[in-house]
Amino acid sequence: MGGESQVAASLSPVIHNAAFRALELNWIYVPFPVLPGQVLSAIEGLARAGVRGLNVTTPHKTHAAGAATTMSAEAAQAKAVNTLVMDGDSIGADNTDGRGLIQFIEGDLGWSPRDKSVLILGTGGAARSAAVSLAGAGTSGVALVSRTSVGARTVTESLDLPSVKGQTGVSRDDLATADLVINATPVGAGGESLHLEMAGLKKGAVVVDLVYQRAVTPLLEEARRLGYEAHNGLGMLLHQAALSFEIWTAVRPPLELMSAAAVSHLARSG
Repeated sequence: MGGESQVAASLSPVIHNAAFRALELNWIYVPFPVLPGQVLSAIEGLARAGVRGLNVTTPHKTHAAGAATTMSAEAAQAKAVNTLVMDGDSIGADNTDGRGLIQFIEGDLGWSPRDKSVLILGTGGAARSAAVSLAGAGTSGVALVSRTSVGARTVTESLDLPSVKGQTGVSRDDLATADLVINATPVGAGGESLHLEMAGLKKGAVVVDLVYQRAVTPLLEEARRLGYEAHNGLGMLLHQAALSFEIWTAVRPPLELMSAAAVSHLARSG
């Protein structure tokens, strides 16, 4: 469930339905475009219709939290949700984005965030969840970059974590001290550039662009040209999806099969 363009571009139906088929579960994952202002009524209607669970994507992750009767610690801290579970009159909310990111960078990349400095571009639901999980993993500091001073102040106050702050703009010092740079905005999905001075990035830094529809975004292309390790958002997508899948079904999904389905679909589409 998300905005029309976000739902249309989502890989989630592909990877979840591949897992349902492989495990012979009588489930199906379908997209639901929802207009702004209709999020809560849409969730309540789907719950009454017998839908068991939902994923929530941009731009609805913060608003969807208002439908929850219970929330995980991660979702409550981030004040944003990406996973809902319906059970009678109860709607449980969680946010697997941050935990999916941690599983990707620690498990797949072998990169520990402990005592590292992180720069996150964006302050939306995925950025907030990532900041919460990274702070919990022992980073020395997480900076979330907003387009406005109001947005920067709001994210600092709402997350209320000593090691997490919001700010506007990216300075040379920010890049020179960041061990991990994460693009948590949609910029790059259509080939746009973030216009970061990547040449000033700290030696040995890692770059992760959460955009996954393009194998290589302009940010990743520039980072790799300069010799930095850089990855798109497919790994995080798969890990957060697997966590949601297990929350709904109490069954661990076949992650490798989900990955193969995603890669095959992306290859066919483009």
